[in-house]
Amino acid sequence: VLLSRTRRDFMAFQAQVEPLLWLGPSLGWVPVYGGDLAASRELLQMADLLLESGDVASAASQPLLAALTGDENVNPAGLVALLGAAQPELIKANETLDQALQLRDALEMERLSPRSRSLIEENLDPLLPVMEDALTLATSLPGLLGASSDGPKTYLLMVQNEDELRPTGGFITAIGTLVVQDGNVVAVSFVNSGELENW
Repeated sequence: VLLSRTRRDFMAFQAQVEPLLWLGPSLGWVPVYGGDLAASRELLQMADLLLESGDVASAASQPLLAALTGDENVNPAGLVALLGAAQPELIKANETLDQALQLRDALEMERLSPRSRSLIEENLDPLLPVMEDALTLATSLPGLLGASSDGPKTYLLMVQNEDELRPTGGFITAIGTLVVQDGNVVAVSFVNSGELENW
């Protein structure tokens, strides 16, 4: 709710200053804040995109968060189904975040005022990788858990014995496969590595 309200307030502010943004590039000479004024359009666009991404992702995640924090027990398949239903909005949020990151990378930080530079580098920059990783995971997880149109996922498992050290960490004593579909483990099987090496 707070994020949505902040976004609405920002959009109202943006609408008010939009007619003046064309002046920004010609005000780079202003002491201290000239760089901020010159980059005002890009700074506002970046803020708008970040708020949109956060707002869309938050709204899309609400059913999943409600299920996780509710009293009822939700099985993995149920959680994956909720995450799958949120995919269109989460993908949109991820794409919007990518646009914001491109604007952030293009900023000439040395031209900004010390306060603006500090706000971006110290407050915003540490959060951007977290947002990026969270959205990447949220959009990839259904596929990794066999809940996409690709069907079940099969993973190779290797059991290593740390008492028999090898360059990879330990002697591989067994090899197995794990099959996941719609968030459920549908098959697990292991075979002794000696059987695989017996040509």
